[in-house]
Amino acid sequence: MSAWDVVVVGSGFGGAMVAHRAVAAGARVLMIERGDWVPRGEAAWKPDASLELTESYAKDIPYRCDRGGHAPVIGAYACVGGPSVYYGCVGFRFRERDFVGDPGVVAGSGAAWPFRYDEIEPFYAEAEQLLGIHGDDSGDPTAPRRSTPFPYPPAPLAAISQRVAEAAVGLGLSPFHLPLAINHSVTEQRKTCITCRTCDTYACAIEAKNDVATMMIAPLVNRGMTLWKRTIGVRLEAEHGRVQKLHVWRRGEAGEPGRAETVSAGRYVLAGGALGTPHLLLASGIDALSPARAAFGRYLMRHDNSMVFGFFPSAPDPDRVFHKQLAHHDWYFGDPENDDVADLTKLGGVQQ
Repeated sequence: MSAWDVVVVGSGFGGAMVAHRAVAAGARVLMIERGDWVPRGEAAWKPDASLELTESYAKDIPYRCDRGGHAPVIGAYACVGGPSVYYGCVGFRFRERDFVGDPGVVAGSGAAWPFRYDEIEPFYAEAEQLLGIHGDDSGDPTAPRRSTPFPYPPAPLAAISQRVAEAAVGLGLSPFHLPLAINHSVTEQRKTCITCRTCDTYACAIEAKNDVATMMIAPLVNRGMTLWKRTIGVRLEAEHGRVQKLHVWRRGEAGEPGRAETVSAGRYVLAGGALGTPHLLLASGIDALSPARAAFGRYLMRHDNSMVFGFFPSAPDPDRVFHKQLAHHDWYFGDPENDDVADLTKLGGVQQ
């Protein structure tokens, strides 16, 4: 059995941020990740390189859909860097009012944030620095207070984005630049974004997307963190109310057999995502040790969206360049002038 100061389960945003702090403090850190490194290069530009068509999306991680969904059983994806590798690079902060009581939460649940925006604002600023966020929220009417500006200014708008911005202003809306974790700066260390259109749901072929695999995990490994990829957290073992061990299954490489191992640590960080973390807790029976056991695996909050398409007499984007650049938050906290949604306290944002 191997021993560590900190064991981090999951290599996405949460796991990477915690590991960054732990490594900086001199801790011996083991990071466990179910998936593998995602290949980069020209193959990432092909149509079959979109998320659900890749090896990162695994049907051997099944989740049953009791209601809704397009299939009774869906898979999940896992890779070094987690969702950051395939996401659309948007790096918003919550607004101050997001942390105040929301009448839309489950009645009687007592659900509430344990802190307010001002308490975590410095950590938002640090995360933006680590991810190299390019942005300008001066046109956002809901923009929260900042102690520091964005690390980098936004890239110039594509021609189609400029047309959208002008049309939005003409409708009385307040468009602004999306905060994006994309490298638009010219440096010797990193490749600069070439504004291709395979960004959202694709891994970046040239590593200009500032995902945590590129920006954080690879450097952390170089600084001494140990990464066990293709490793599944199976069960946490607790004694006297404290986790003592983590049992894992290390999948073999290139046809080699897998093997079971056990690790111990002074601290365990569960960063397996909204599904993976409660899955491990429930499978381990750890929920029985918590006074909040009734909430484990419940009250899921996730990124939900509706999509709107328009039809034009000619190609609106003849240059065929990246143009996910704009948003507006005019209805973020609802639209009291619209009777159909006047009773909703939050509608969210609209993105290009």
